Amino acid sequence: MSLASGVKHLMRTYASHRWDLQVEHAERPAFVSTRFNASDLTDLYDDNLDADLAPWRARAAASPGGRLSTPQLVDWARRVAGQGLRNESTLKLVMIKDGRLGFPLEDDKKGSLCPGYCDRLMEHLLKDLQAWIKEEPEKWPNAVFLLNVLDMSMCAPPARLQGKPEASSKVCSFPVLSLIKQWGSGRKDKDEDILVPLTTGKVDWTVDTFPFEHKVDRAVFRGRPYCHIKYDPWPWLTDNTCSRTYFSLQHQASSEWKDHVDVGILTPDSTRKVVVDAKTRTVRGADFLPLREAARFRYTLNLDGITASSRLAKLLSLNSVVLKQESPWIEWYYRSLSPYGHYVPFWQHSRDDVLHVIDALRAQPEDKLQAIANKGQKFAYHYLRPEARKLYWRQALTEYRKLFGEDMDEYIDKQAVPELPPANGRTARDW
Repeated sequence: MSLASGVKHLMRTYASHRWDLQVEHAERPAFVSTRFNASDLTDLYDDNLDADLAPWRARAAASPGGRLSTPQLVDWARRVAGQGLRNESTLKLVMIKDGRLGFPLEDDKKGSLCPGYCDRLMEHLLKDLQAWIKEEPEKWPNAVFLLNVLDMSMCAPPARLQGKPEASSKVCSFPVLSLIKQWGSGRKDKDEDILVPLTTGKVDWTVDTFPFEHKVDRAVFRGRPYCHIKYDPWPWLTDNTCSRTYFSLQHQASSEWKDHVDVGILTPDSTRKVVVDAKTRTVRGADFLPLREAARFRYTLNLDGITASSRLAKLLSLNSVVLKQESPWIEWYYRSLSPYGHYVPFWQHSRDDVLHVIDALRAQPEDKLQAIANKGQKFAYHYLRPEARKLYWRQALTEYRKLFGEDMDEYIDKQAVPELPPANGRTARDW
């Protein structure tokens, strides 16, 4: 299904919408007078990075010499990510040495950007990381770290797995840098990965705006029918329902839902079989809609995929009110977001409560909705733009390095200076 067909479908559905007006793209919101400054990230570090580092700082302080052991880190990494297996494509031991990336556990004589089996997301992230380090090598620490790009955490807290047979494989002996983890309300619900930013989508990054008074009064979503791989936090309320397929089915079948949302799933076929309430149902595929065009809608829906949905960062930049599904899964910046400040939550009371949430918002003065949209967009500009992600990565690695002592420098000194990757791309196996 083409981009053109997706927009044409909306033009037919919302014929009275101001299609003569374009979504405006800008480097920063018009209502933000100060340009991005690195000092703006202090609160982001305090809310998120310090929370992730806390358990590891405590363990380092309790370790011999007050530091974690690099030889033990490498031995553990070899067991979990050093066997050369296909399922290790999302987990690698990475080394930064003198402004270059290396992979101590892999036989990489060609200077590949991502040697061995390599997940596409891992490859993109390492490419961006190498480019950032190359720009200012003196500002990045020499370090060795495990990087995990799965859509889930690797380090469950020991308290949650106490007495369970999987504890030995789920509890991390050393910190892992990850993109997503679980972060609930209790100590047992807080995974111990150190979160770092995703880097995809940074090319031509902008904030996008459409006149608020002309936005379509619906909540929009287009996405693939990914569904949760782990428990729903409120199974007794939501019946373990996949929000993406359920919302799409309801939008197709119910006039009440059509009056509130515009939800469609993307599939290569015209229809897709899904299971809802233990019954096989057929859902129609939807036309693709660029996220920027979602700025034409007053509300945007952030629905979980396998775990957290990385689209939230872009939705916040659209100057629409973000409706976010409540979820235990987080990315690096979520703990700085406030409900009803930067976004409005749903999926708290039932799988249909989004309808009541939208009704309540429609009863509010427009300036209150605009204030939520503005606050979300301002947050995206200050904290989620590419420069901010680079600085967060650098700060995370700098603080991570402090958990280890001189033995990390000694280990890195013994490694060869990594070759630069070939100019025409990677040479490693792909899948």
